Amino acid sequence: MSYSATYGFTTAVAGPDPIAGPPVIAQYYAWYDTDSFGPSLTSDMPVRTYNSDDPATIERQIRKARSAGIDAFAMSWLGRGDRTDKNLDKVLTQGAALGMRTLITFETDKPEFADQGKVVAGLSYLRDKLFPRNPWLRVDGRPVLMFWRPSAVAVLPGQTPLDAWRSIREQVDPDRKQLWIMERLDWDYLQVFDGQFVYSIAWSPNVANTLNSWQRRVRAAESALGQPKIFIGTVMPGYDDTKVRPAPEGFARDRENGGYLAQTWQAAINAGAQWVNLTSYNEWIEGSQIEPRVSYGNQYLGINKEWRDRIKGIIP
Repeated sequence: MSYSATYGFTTAVAGPDPIAGPPVIAQYYAWYDTDSFGPSLTSDMPVRTYNSDDPATIERQIRKARSAGIDAFAMSWLGRGDRTDKNLDKVLTQGAALGMRTLITFETDKPEFADQGKVVAGLSYLRDKLFPRNPWLRVDGRPVLMFWRPSAVAVLPGQTPLDAWRSIREQVDPDRKQLWIMERLDWDYLQVFDGQFVYSIAWSPNVANTLNSWQRRVRAAESALGQPKIFIGTVMPGYDDTKVRPAPEGFARDRENGGYLAQTWQAAINAGAQWVNLTSYNEWIEGSQIEPRVSYGNQYLGINKEWRDRIKGIIP
C-alpha cells in the first residue's frame, strides 16, 4: 500500500482506510460564522452560509472533500481550548466515520503561541491527547504536523528561530517519532523539519519553474543533511484577497474557469511532488477555496478529483 520506500503509508493503523499513493492534504478552516461571508469580505459566497461549530456543516464539508479526492484536512489550529480545538475534535470524530484523515496547521505567529512555553505546551497536548486518535494523518506510523510561518516562533535571548525550533523539538519529539512539515522558503530549517511546503503559489509568474526550483532545493538539503526530506507541491484554484487587503498587498489570480487549478496540479506532478497541499478547501477571505460556491457549484470538486486520480495513477 505504500508508494515509496521512504514515505509509504502504514496499513497497521485502525480507522479510515489506508491512503494509497501520494496523500492529498487540503488546508481547512473551522472558525466561520454566518456573518463571515458577504460582498465586503469575500469575493464570492458559499452555496449556503454556515457556522463552523455546526456538526452537520462539518459532516457536509468532509463528504464534499472526500468526493473531491482529498485524503486529509490540515485544520488551522490555535491551541487547546480554542474554538478551533473544539471543532478539531468534531472533525476527528466525523473523519473516523467518513474516511477523512486529519492533521493541524500550527499557527506559529498567533498570540496564542506568544512564548516558547505555550508552543511546547500546545504541541505536547497534541502528542498526548490527539495523535492517538485513529483519524490523525500518519506516515509510516508517524503523526504529521504542518507549521505555518515557523520564522515567527518566539525566541529566547541569543536564539535564532532555528535554534528555538531545535529546542522545542527536543522537548516535544526528541526521538523524531513525528513528521514536522514547515511552510517556509528557508531550507536551513530542514535541519529540524522533515519536509517543506509553501502555502501560496498564486504570486508565481511561472508555477512549473517555481515548484521545480523548490523540489531541487529540498533534494539538495536532503543530500547535504543525509536525511530524507519530503517535498510537497502546492496546488490552488486561484486567489483573491482584494476585499480585505488594499493594493499593492492584496491581489487576485484568475481561476481561468478551472484552468489554473489544472495548471498547478500538472506542475506539482511534473516536479515530482511526494505529497500535495491544496490551498484551500475553504479559505473564503482569500478566495482560494474549492468548497462549492454560488458562481461555480461543485466544479472545482470535480477538477480536483480528476487530478488527484492522475497523481495516484487511477487514470492516465
